[in-house]
Amino acid sequence: MNEYWRALCEAYQDELRAYEFYNQLARIAPSPELSRILATIAKDEYAHARTLAALMSGMPAPNWHSVTEASEAVSSSTLTFKEGIETALEGELGDMAEYATLAKTANTLELKLIFYSIAGDEYGHARTFMTILVML
Repeated sequence: MNEYWRALCEAYQDELRAYEFYNQLARIAPSPELSRILATIAKDEYAHARTLAALMSGMPAPNWHSVTEASEAVSSSTLTFKEGIETALEGELGDMAEYATLAKTANTLELKLIFYSIAGDEYGHARTFMTILVML
């Protein structure tokens, strides 16, 4: 499997894990407002996964078992809300770099724009998590 395909599969799985994790954080949020914000970010991550799935159509399926295991691990997590937000912030910052790398290695302008768009979303999520941390 080439490096680009591996990175695309990993990004897809990461988006699904983020979706699960942010929904979990929404359930334990200390206010309805924070819960709604996290639920919205979770929906963004799910939309990213759908976009990546469309890009991967016609290619070998990713390792679905590892996505399921990761989702189960997140569900059994004992993180506090603040620790969850700190983890989310770290993840979003890493994701920005990964999508920038995917954009740089993409072979068409359309793919580059898709990956930079997702990187921009991840930046927005990181800003939101930084703001939540300041408020806590």
